[in-house]
Amino acid sequence: MQLTFEENRLDVEIAFRYYYEQKTQGQIAAEMGLSRVKVQRILQRCLNSGIVRITIEDPLVKCIELEKGLVERFGLKEAHVVMTPSNGVFAEHQVALKGGSVFDSKLRDGITVGVAWGRMANAVANNLRPDTPRKVDFVSVVGGLTAKQSVNPLSIIHKLGELYGGEVYYISAPAVVDDLEVKEAILGERSLKRVFRKMNDIDLTFVGIGNVAESSTLSQTGYLSPEELADFRAKGAVGEVLLYHYDIEGNIIESDFHDRLIGIGVEGLKNIETTIGVANGAEKVASIIGAIRGGFINCLVTDEETAESVLAYP
Repeated sequence: MQLTFEENRLDVEIAFRYYYEQKTQGQIAAEMGLSRVKVQRILQRCLNSGIVRITIEDPLVKCIELEKGLVERFGLKEAHVVMTPSNGVFAEHQVALKGGSVFDSKLRDGITVGVAWGRMANAVANNLRPDTPRKVDFVSVVGGLTAKQSVNPLSIIHKLGELYGGEVYYISAPAVVDDLEVKEAILGERSLKRVFRKMNDIDLTFVGIGNVAESSTLSQTGYLSPEELADFRAKGAVGEVLLYHYDIEGNIIESDFHDRLIGIGVEGLKNIETTIGVANGAEKVASIIGAIRGGFINCLVTDEETAESVLAYP
């Protein structure tokens, strides 16, 4: 509809008073002898016609757009994207810091929290600064890894228990055993049955997302031999969550290694209400996509460069 000169002038004047003079719609209506409804309609018309264009000049806008894109494309419950620092060395720290903030915001009295393993899970725990204690139970979702104390779920769970003052339930057994007989014996241990039952109550957890590079934590700590790593790659593995390796579609790779794991398992992980995946870096893009498609995480914390690459992935 073509406006007359006077109608156009009225639109501009109302927009000027509202956006520049910061007057309310009620004030403008009283000053100009119009109804408040008419003022509201004219302001909407100004936006629709382009007389008024709202621009938010802040680098965080890009992060918010990426968050929305991730949620819409992958069906995530939430996505949290931080700006990528000009110095890439600090990117992982920023992502871990945000991961801790997201995790802490979801903690409420009475819930049960699953505790994973790995470098990123440890970084998240190290960046937590809770204001108050919480009546929360913490349960290991994977057995112990003794090769490197900083990535060991036992170290991480005790750290969380001390920070929040919650009860701690951990698996006093290795994450990977030699054969199925040993696994069956561990699962049958009366002292551990309480821990395995407690896993069914988990409401929230956060996990790191591993890749299949030789620099991966599993490879570096010796829990995965070069031959096993090569085998996973040959079978199409792109990532790892809780020691389970999967392809780009999120399908778990068939392997004797997985059969010998002690923990909540993939199906148990999928049943958790909120699983926060925390990861970043070009080498983690395919790993993140596979983890999302497999349903291993439903909330993602990453940085903008990684988020852009994930969204650009074919």
